[in-house]
Amino acid sequence: MNNKLDIKKHSPEVIMKQFRKIKTINDCIVSGQKSLSSIRKEKDYEYSVKYLSLWLISLNEYLNVSRKMSAEQIQETASYIYDEYHYFNIADVYLVFTKIKKGEFGDLYESIDGVKVLKFFKMYAEQRANIFEEMNIKQSDNKKYQDEKIGFKRISPNKKI
Repeated sequence: MNNKLDIKKHSPEVIMKQFRKIKTINDCIVSGQKSLSSIRKEKDYEYSVKYLSLWLISLNEYLNVSRKMSAEQIQETASYIYDEYHYFNIADVYLVFTKIKKGEFGDLYESIDGVKVLKFFKMYAEQRANIFEEMNIKQSDNKKYQDEKIGFKRISPNKKI
């Protein structure tokens, strides 16, 4: 198994180009992309953590802060992200890091660390859960509407009720 080649193929730089049209959490949910846990099943835990580490390295290099994350902090933070958010798909990972880079979760004030990154992931997860719930409610409402519509069609206009 050649994990290095796959990592390069799915590096943040490559994914950022491929996923430019992903703008919302809804886009991520319906994207059909693999979850982190499915990647772990195909590869292993270390591969999944290394994948997340590449995103953290990209973030670390992107931000203009005086106190950056060390290699150990990146590794540990990547492990925590995987452990807590293994259900996120690749599009979710892309969107979280894009939002962090754009400052959509707030300013970083001279430093980046694992606690801040994990807080941003938690904020995203809460937003994602709310949107997922709204999508399920809409889907349920649409199904009820379709069931009612079908139910009305079954009754022939010539039949007496």
